[in-house]
Amino acid sequence: MKHFKYISYGGPEDFIFIRCHLNDYNKSLKLAERLADEKIRVFFDCADFKDEHRPDEVAGGILNAKLCVFYLSKQALEDLDFRNSINFALGKRMKVVCLREDEKEMGHGMDMQLANIRMFKDTDALYDHIINNDEYYSCRGEGQILDQRGDKGKVLALIMSALAIILALGLFIIINNRIRYYRSAEYLLGRIGDSEYLDFTSFRQDDLVYLKDKKISFLYCADMDLNASDLIQELKIDKIDISGNVDIDVSGLCKNPNLKEVILSQDMLSQARQLSEAGKIVEISR
Repeated sequence: MKHFKYISYGGPEDFIFIRCHLNDYNKSLKLAERLADEKIRVFFDCADFKDEHRPDEVAGGILNAKLCVFYLSKQALEDLDFRNSINFALGKRMKVVCLREDEKEMGHGMDMQLANIRMFKDTDALYDHIINNDEYYSCRGEGQILDQRGDKGKVLALIMSALAIILALGLFIIINNRIRYYRSAEYLLGRIGDSEYLDFTSFRQDDLVYLKDKKISFLYCADMDLNASDLIQELKIDKIDISGNVDIDVSGLCKNPNLKEVILSQDMLSQARQLSEAGKIVEISR
């Protein structure tokens, strides 16, 4: 099966979230790649596909998207995970549109759930809607990276071409440093504004410093091997998930005046008492 030729966008800029079921993969893939080819940033996910994103990545994609697109079909709506992602987007009051090629009853209460959601009968109509709608102009630009993993021939050709250009122009250091900076935590996190949800697990503990003065309602930091919380002490966060970080010193969390709720894992019960005594709501994850 052909894979999405880009890496799903997960940066701070606006993007379009597209989700389908495995049965509708080919048509949805063509739409996702067509938009990405036109410099529209896209997060593409397929339920029941072996390379689908983790649930927390899908949730983050929905919460941070400018527009959420769901490809509806009989098989897709029979899939609980797919239905849950639609309900999650609706529950968070995200902007949602759907592709629905037939008008058969959807079942599972989805006819009522989606009664006021705009439907498109084909991918061309939805593509034109996105491309020609000024509302989605902010989703246009750089940031969508070609996925070259597993394609050694293309990777080698690109490396050789890049080296030839760099050597010819004598700009290797400048270009390399520029690219590195644009991919750095300082750049990516520095461009993030106030957010309802932020998955921080792709960054390092020391990168928390770049979130200072930003309002993050829910910060997800599970299984990051955090061992200190002093950098979290002054963050403007309402809720944080630190489950799986068994060695963390929670004293900084206790002193954070903005923090209301902390999620711990079962193996972190020893930290729960300290947090509770500091007036924090403690939730134990499964």
